[in-house]
Amino acid sequence: MRFSVSMFALLSAVLFTTTAAAQQPTDTRQQPPASGSGWAAQANTQGEADPAAVIAPPEPAYARNITINPLAMIFTAFNVEIETRVSGAVSYFASPELLLVSDVTAFGLTQGFRFFMLGEANEGLWISPEVGLFYATGGGASAFGSTWGALLGYTAIWSHFVLSFGLGARYTDVKVDSGVGVSAVGLAARLSIGYAF
Repeated sequence: MRFSVSMFALLSAVLFTTTAAAQQPTDTRQQPPASGSGWAAQANTQGEADPAAVIAPPEPAYARNITINPLAMIFTAFNVEIETRVSGAVSYFASPELLLVSDVTAFGLTQGFRFFMLGEANEGLWISPEVGLFYATGGGASAFGSTWGALLGYTAIWSHFVLSFGLGARYTDVKVDSGVGVSAVGLAARLSIGYAF
């Protein structure tokens, strides 16, 4: 009899425990993973880019300018200048020139360097030493000459369009074939437009 009572008590305890566990509500909702892992981390990596990580594209750097002087054409003087950056703040330029005045024809070449003081070539404030050679003929005579000068100026570039201007002084020395020599110091000016590439 004591054995039957003990067995009955043991079975009752097991059945009560099983029933209570079956009746306990279970939360089946999916819990979000901890921050920095799982779908939360994937959302951060697959979502919009971090604004701090976005780097603006660099401005285009133009290594060469080709320009003309439109005002000089009024006086039938024509020139085309090609300027090339040779280092960070230095450019080299060469300008073939043609002058047609009355019965005089002159052609020459001016070249020099521009040193940019506030940034890289070929844009900004610059100072420019230059030297030129020319040959002229007309009126039954011919002459050979050289020029030496320096200008202070500025070059601006807007989406390939170039505007360059400067002012300075130039020394000119001319030797005529008859042996006569003429030299003078005059004003040197630059006003050119063109294309950067």
